[in-house]
Amino acid sequence: MENNARFRMNIGVLKSIVIAIVALGALAIIALDIALLSGAGKLHKASPALGGVSLAAAVVILVIAMLLLFNCNYTFKRDYMLVVLGIFWDKVKYSDIVMIKQNGSSDDIYLIIKSDGMETAAKVNIPHAVNDAFICALRQRVPDIEVETFFTDKK
Repeated sequence: MENNARFRMNIGVLKSIVIAIVALGALAIIALDIALLSGAGKLHKASPALGGVSLAAAVVILVIAMLLLFNCNYTFKRDYMLVVLGIFWDKVKYSDIVMIKQNGSSDDIYLIIKSDGMETAAKVNIPHAVNDAFICALRQRVPDIEVETFFTDKK
């Protein structure tokens, strides 16, 4: 069995651009705060505490933005699937995954997860080109999982 198979999340071009703009803005603020704190040019150290707080906030925003851009994935561990979205993560036990539903019209994949007596459908955001590999990796861990294909009308 393949250990720790990992599939990168597809967060989309528009979201990636917005996150990149936020990261660039944070970099600009960091540069300005550093200049402010060093007193470069005509900038004065009127309030170093304010500059320090602003610098810390900009660094936090930059780190979160970079994690959202580069740390979004599904990783198959031994006993669970780890879903990571930047600084947020969830463990989904294989025993909680009861079905895979694949939209035959759009190729989107949904996992039906049963936890605490409730069923939830969770969309798997991966490039459609790796759908089969994702399903295969999940089937290695949940051999009897049912895969159901459904079709929707395109509007």
